[in-house]
Amino acid sequence: MRWFKIFLFCSILAFANDAFAVQNPAACELNETIKADTVVSWQNDNPKFARHDSLLALEMRSYQLLEADTQVLNTWNYTPDSVPFFEDSIYQERLLEMNKHTPFNLHYNQAVQIEINRYANTYRKHVSQMLGKAQYYFPLFEEVLDEYDLPLEFKYLAIVESALKPHARSRSAATGLWQFMYNTGKIYDLKVTSYIDERSDPIQSTIAACEYFTFLYKMFNDWELVLAAYNGGPGYVSRAMRRTGATDYWSVRPFLRTETQRYVPKFIAVNYIMNYASAHNIYPTPYPYTQAETDTISITQSMAFETISETLDIPLAVLQELNPMYKKDLIPVGKNKTALLKLPRAKMGDFITNEEQIYAISTEKQKPYVEEDAPTIHRVKKGEYLGKIAKQYNTSVSRLMSWNNLKNSNLRVGQKLVVYINPDAAPATKTTNSSKGTIEYTVKSGDTLWGIAKKYSGVSVSQIEKLNNISASDLKPGIKIQIPKT
Repeated sequence: MRWFKIFLFCSILAFANDAFAVQNPAACELNETIKADTVVSWQNDNPKFARHDSLLALEMRSYQLLEADTQVLNTWNYTPDSVPFFEDSIYQERLLEMNKHTPFNLHYNQAVQIEINRYANTYRKHVSQMLGKAQYYFPLFEEVLDEYDLPLEFKYLAIVESALKPHARSRSAATGLWQFMYNTGKIYDLKVTSYIDERSDPIQSTIAACEYFTFLYKMFNDWELVLAAYNGGPGYVSRAMRRTGATDYWSVRPFLRTETQRYVPKFIAVNYIMNYASAHNIYPTPYPYTQAETDTISITQSMAFETISETLDIPLAVLQELNPMYKKDLIPVGKNKTALLKLPRAKMGDFITNEEQIYAISTEKQKPYVEEDAPTIHRVKKGEYLGKIAKQYNTSVSRLMSWNNLKNSNLRVGQKLVVYINPDAAPATKTTNSSKGTIEYTVKSGDTLWGIAKKYSGVSVSQIEKLNNISASDLKPGIKIQIPKT
């Protein structure tokens, strides 16, 4: 065992150097120029502390590393192009065995068989990539799920939702690993501004997902219904149950929309294929990152990825992959605040040792960061209207009207509008009692736009949609919307 750990330790050092080193001589030359231009000389990391980092990575990697050697995994002696086929009884037997270790009911039926066939045959390359990415994301997911005392199998839901892509964005603008809509993200404190989208932050979005799972379980007390509600919305699933008298997912499933009908079978299929991939001759595609070989630090000054890349010899693509929440390759840090930066562990010592130096270089190279709490002035261009401007700044029409004291939606070219990137920083406004004012309404479970409109005389669904820049799919319990007074 001792010799194995020594061998593994040496392999880790070699892997880290290969994965995170800059091979471009011109980039290295630029790096040396940057260092030479600064007042304080560049310092190398203390070897003692570098050794500490290496040993820590070794310890973490020993329990986080997933087996990726095809020769080890291919116990069936398949040929490379072999696509195995199994009888239904085999699938059923395997899922029954998996059922012993999870509170989910990993049911096997024709719907599940169809989804398993898709992953095992049509999506083989996709599954191979997910197996590789799992070594980076799954340890993080499992840690947060364990803190919330939730089933660890929820980690597979991120594959169904986003294929483990933190920048994934659906047609309806759901974003991130867990595909949060903007308003649902706000309910669970996910910050979305012009610079940051915490729906793409692996940690913050996973915390939000766990809080949502916990809420849904309190509502339904059934894990399969939690999954259905996560996809279709709790109000939608609850209404379907009320109409049909169904008390479980499989009973209500025929009355749900097609996407939600497929959702739980997909989840079961992903559970299966991620555990039995090698039985289907599918093996991990190597992924260059692991939690063991990365680390996170708080920084006290805003900084561009370009500066970090040049000073530390880290490819820009690596910084973007490890810090997906920053939308403009800039880490925004307000006055007396901090922000998180994730780096390859092999580069963390260099950053800490030369931190003040890097801050100085950053101050010299980049434009001053305008804090998000400060208002932005938008000058109206030809063809723009309030809905379009609101969408550009991830805000609502009602907010724009309130911030600018607009009595109607008419705009003129060249008009200046005050916009708050962070709505919480906007000055408080009072709801007017005039006929042109609005009433604030908090959405409840089971609400629909049509049902809300019916509560208020003379109010239509289209008025609510236009005023709040939302559609029916955005309606989630807890969000606040404005109702026009008539």
